[in-house]
Amino acid sequence: MEDPIPKENHDLFSPFPYPLGKKISFPIPSNKRSKDFLEVILSRRSERVFEKGITIESIVDLLYFANKIESCALDQNDFLITRRTAPSGGGRHPIDILVSMPDDMDKRQFDLYNPIDHSITRLLLPQEDRKNFFKKLSVNLDHTNACIFWFTIQKDKTDSKYHNPESLFWRDAGALMYCVHLISHYLELKSCPVGTLASQEFSNLFGSPKILSGGGIYVGK
Repeated sequence: MEDPIPKENHDLFSPFPYPLGKKISFPIPSNKRSKDFLEVILSRRSERVFEKGITIESIVDLLYFANKIESCALDQNDFLITRRTAPSGGGRHPIDILVSMPDDMDKRQFDLYNPIDHSITRLLLPQEDRKNFFKKLSVNLDHTNACIFWFTIQKDKTDSKYHNPESLFWRDAGALMYCVHLISHYLELKSCPVGTLASQEFSNLFGSPKILSGGGIYVGK
């Protein structure tokens, strides 16, 4: 990958229009735990076997601490930049988090997390395409009892500010993944990273070159 270079004049950016359904908002988490920071880092390990019983409440708490927008501002080109737990090149934060709670293979859904108002919104995706995607993921690692976090990269968001943006949004994906891992462990949840698997099946879900599959994480009990 070539070195990223800031553009003298930023390009306009239009967000990908996700097919949205019902929205559910959640309260700000109040059950912060007192834990030693170094203990959390040094004891974190990837876990690949998950038990039943993960709740949506624990998942949205994790999303809040990992990705909720803490502050925002306009840059010199009137582009909205945000500050969150994980860093991002140019404050662009091009990665959206999709969430799929445990369910039968043909019933699993995807919800989109909104870090502005701490909500999730159901994505209206074709059932057969969803089934094929989750089936392909299960070949590598069983997700029967796991919540699946999947990263979608709106590459044009970073490209609007930089030439050769690839290294930046892939670095963003790694930073966000590690952040989710640490906070999962802090919240006493298991987690395991999964790479950019099921690439074709992901493309079939959205049918657009505007977003890339950024891999994901399994989270569970």
